[in-house]
Amino acid sequence: MRLAPDAATAPAGPVSPARAGTTRRGTGMRGRQVESVAGYLAALAIFVGAIAVVYRPVRIAPFAIVIALLAAAMATGRSTRITQFAVAFAAVCWFAGMTAAVITGNPLW
Repeated sequence: MRLAPDAATAPAGPVSPARAGTTRRGTGMRGRQVESVAGYLAALAIFVGAIAVVYRPVRIAPFAIVIALLAAAMATGRSTRITQFAVAFAAVCWFAGMTAAVITGNPLW
């Protein structure tokens, strides 16, 4: 007859509310939601950056870069690669849009 639980199966102490319901990697539902939002923001930044190449790069590209940087700040884990790509893509689109606008004589803003 056992009176006390084994040390291996017993919890180490009281579980804090912040850690309750977390998965093995330590990211709970909130972490997955933040990852999803970061991915959508990165996709939006890529789309807006592509538009900035062909239409007024000074007005549009800075917003794409800010959105991409916001997504990169939010990303941890699985969405870091797309957010890094979004930051680089938005910066390249800004440069390409500025170059194309100057060469073709189109307005920058």
